[in-house]
Amino acid sequence: MHKKSGIQSHGQNMVKKKIITRNPNINELLEMADEKHFIALSKNDVLFNENGRVKGVYFLLTGKIKITKSGSDNLESTLYFIKPPDIICLHSVMEEEYHVNSASAERDSMVCFIPKKEFRKILAKNVNAAFNLMKMLCLKINVINHQISRFS
Repeated sequence: MHKKSGIQSHGQNMVKKKIITRNPNINELLEMADEKHFIALSKNDVLFNENGRVKGVYFLLTGKIKITKSGSDNLESTLYFIKPPDIICLHSVMEEEYHVNSASAERDSMVCFIPKKEFRKILAKNVNAAFNLMKMLCLKINVINHQISRFS
């Protein structure tokens, strides 16, 4: 069971300086977002729960996030870990209304949240950003498929 402790949400005013990650595609998306919120997570804080409503995407700026899934026996299995710079919920915001897994901070982390409506607006206005996100999603699928094949 995840511990739900003091997630600190910071409005847009928290960071006035330019956001810089090692991924220029993520930097571009963050700069384009008119509405974004920074969230500080402590170790074990829950970012979102399986079956919860998808509200937007999260850009992991610092720290490490654990992605888990509950099995039929109600035991939680770790699927994978996410390290910065990366996007969390990309597939969910495009396809699903509910999260298919859970995410919690493996260590202290900082994420930038962009609401679903704002994120879709960015993609509709910027074909280049949409194409770069599609490439990132394909790469993530390949990495996860490779990890799964190692266990087979």
